[in-house]
Amino acid sequence: MKNDPGRRNLTPDQMRLLRGRRYNRVKMTKAEAGAIGGGSKDQNDTCLNTAQKLSKEHGVSAPTIKRDGKFYEEVTGKPSDHRARHKNRARS
Repeated sequence: MKNDPGRRNLTPDQMRLLRGRRYNRVKMTKAEAGAIGGGSKDQNDTCLNTAQKLSKEHGVSAPTIKRDGKFYEEVTGKPSDHRARHKNRARS
């Protein structure tokens, strides 16, 4: 997906699925981000979140990336990875 997605012959829905899948795999909960040092930033520091980073890569807005993540979950029936990890921790 990262290698020239614009050069692929994909329909808009296929692109949405690929962006959504990538977003859901990369994003973290606030607790996970805090555990690796991403939780506390200085007031004036600008920190790009996952949706913002992917939106710049794909030339779409951050809300579009988030909607694509939800679209991926709806189409595939798979919850995003961070939700699945959270459920697995709660069970153990």
